[in-house]
Amino acid sequence: MSQLFTGDFSQAPQVPKIADVQPFGVNVLVELLTPQECLGTSLTVDNVELDVHQAYVLGIGPRVPKDHGVAVGQRVYIHGAINFCPNFGIYEFSHTGRKRGTLDYNMIKGVCIEETTDASS
Repeated sequence: MSQLFTGDFSQAPQVPKIADVQPFGVNVLVELLTPQECLGTSLTVDNVELDVHQAYVLGIGPRVPKDHGVAVGQRVYIHGAINFCPNFGIYEFSHTGRKRGTLDYNMIKGVCIEETTDASS
């Protein structure tokens, strides 16, 4: 492990980029939907902060009970504190505008059932 602070400020050490974030313990890694996605619109309003309570599950920590009812890829309704993560790995150049973070699995309040589109119509 390299030493980050050497006392010599003439050359700052390089810290490696984050390649991935894996949820720890009872945490779940989620990607929040944007307000526009939740409202079903492409309209934006400047300087307005909207609470977003929907996310996709990207990862599940090893201590989350197996029968909790949530799986990777599901859209969920959440409520509670999120520990936001930086853009990393495959998400670093994403243009979705979505934020990612971890939260306690108890903050997942429900699974959203998405409409299915019939490809034949």
